[in-house]
Amino acid sequence: GRLLELYGIRPSRLIAIHDHNERGTAGIVVDALREGQAVAYCSDAGSPAISDPGFFLVRSVIDAGLTVIPLPGATALIPALTASGAPCMPFTFVGFAPHKKGRMTFLDAVVRKEETVVMYESPFRIAKLIDELHVRCPERSVCIAREISKVFEEFIRGSVRHVKDLLAARPPLKGEIIVILHGTRGDDPEFDSNHES
Repeated sequence: GRLLELYGIRPSRLIAIHDHNERGTAGIVVDALREGQAVAYCSDAGSPAISDPGFFLVRSVIDAGLTVIPLPGATALIPALTASGAPCMPFTFVGFAPHKKGRMTFLDAVVRKEETVVMYESPFRIAKLIDELHVRCPERSVCIAREISKVFEEFIRGSVRHVKDLLAARPPLKGEIIVILHGTRGDDPEFDSNHES
């Protein structure tokens, strides 16, 4: 609302979409589109449907036979990956690790991947994630990218063991966090160059 106000745009209505209301809101959006209204979906940080809701909304619009027009927008994972020092191709983006159920299985699968893995993590759980990775692959290279494109942008690089020690010796991290874990092929330039497109 504040952003639209700055540009003098007065929409007929604004609807908040959250994890708990996306299914119901999708129906409202589909109905509005069927009536010929224009609808824009944006998030207050990053790209919709990546770390924010949006998947069910987009799928509902497509299933209704209506058009979805994407526009490029900010997303932290690509800048974080390119500046991490990890091989960029191929890579797998896995989003957030599950909080509880399935977390161990998820992390076991992550550390078995040959390619670089990019994931998001909350500042409240980043120390726990690094501890869990330390148990599985203490010498693997990792990069924590924090607050990409913002005032306090920071990259913390090293082995999982080293990064664990760094985090223990400093105040807790804040802000948006991306974790880039080298795959089992590590820094093999042959592996990286063979996967360039």
